Amino acid sequence: MKHFSLALGILCLFCIGIKSQLLGQSTVGSNTPLPATQLAAPKSGLRYSYYEGVWDKVTAHATAKVLSQGIASGINLNKAKEEINYALDFEGYLLVPQTGLYEITLNCDDGGILKIDDSAEINHDGIHMAYEKSVSVMLEKGFHRLQLSYFQGEGTSVLELYWKVGNGKKVLIPKTAYFHDAENK
Repeated sequence: MKHFSLALGILCLFCIGIKSQLLGQSTVGSNTPLPATQLAAPKSGLRYSYYEGVWDKVTAHATAKVLSQGIASGINLNKAKEEINYALDFEGYLLVPQTGLYEITLNCDDGGILKIDDSAEINHDGIHMAYEKSVSVMLEKGFHRLQLSYFQGEGTSVLELYWKVGNGKKVLIPKTAYFHDAENK
């Protein structure tokens, strides 16, 4: 009976791991929150760069010419000038309202790669329909570096970023949580 219980326990852990892989979920770090960053001159919005071209991976537009750049109010597709075959990079900071465990969810069509503090990453790359991928990470109250690269091929375009604190409700990250440092260009 002990062998059966042990085998069942191992099977359950395996199934939980498979489920989180299938659902696109991962966990970063430990119970120690990633430390917040001090900004010299925080301003609302994120820096963005816009590109046009045909790609099948997020990193493929890294050598493309930037066609426009500036400040975007948040993570959205408003700065896209075309409906297909373009890419957007967003850089800045996420203002975390309280220390805790955050589940960050990226929903995109086509590919996207999100990094928070260069530690937490959601790799949602490639050509695909819209679906969500998540990462859970402990964050200290304050500013956390955010980088999001996205590309759109043909068809429907979707780019959404959500968060959930602890057992709270998953919601779109509000525009009021996005910042850039006016002193660091």
